[in-house]
Amino acid sequence: MARCVELAVENVTKISIDTPEEPAEIGAIERSTSELVIGLVGAVGAGVSTTAKELATLLSRDYGYGEVTIVKISDIIRANAEKVLVDVPATDGSKRILDLQKAGTKLRDKFGDDYLAGKVIEEIGISRHSAGGYEKTQGASLPKPIRRVTIIDSLKHQEESRILRETY
Repeated sequence: MARCVELAVENVTKISIDTPEEPAEIGAIERSTSELVIGLVGAVGAGVSTTAKELATLLSRDYGYGEVTIVKISDIIRANAEKVLVDVPATDGSKRILDLQKAGTKLRDKFGDDYLAGKVIEEIGISRHSAGGYEKTQGASLPKPIRRVTIIDSLKHQEESRILRETY
């Protein structure tokens, strides 16, 4: 099972990662894959997208993760906005932020507070499957031990964090 990490972002200008063998806040975790799922949390304008890009570079360059993917919650909202009869949000400017907030709220109201995180989990599963990341063992599909990272930009609701922690 992958490890899920949540980072709160507030005007970050430098990223460093300390990776002790057993971090105190996580403890010993038995995992069947070296996959990481990192959810970034931060207010609008806090630098979450910049942090996601820097973190992706760092994990690839310094920690040897061959596949690092950034999943933007705003892209998921944009792709699902019509399900709640909302126009696809603008792509730039301050209207974009308001449109995304409105569409995200309507999606959560209609489908549940964990809906967008569920879509992220779906994307991770599809991506893993496409890359041949499962193996059949006694009729069950189990994740292969591959070094990959998914960085989620940007979680906005506690239920999104909850379902990701339960899954990964």
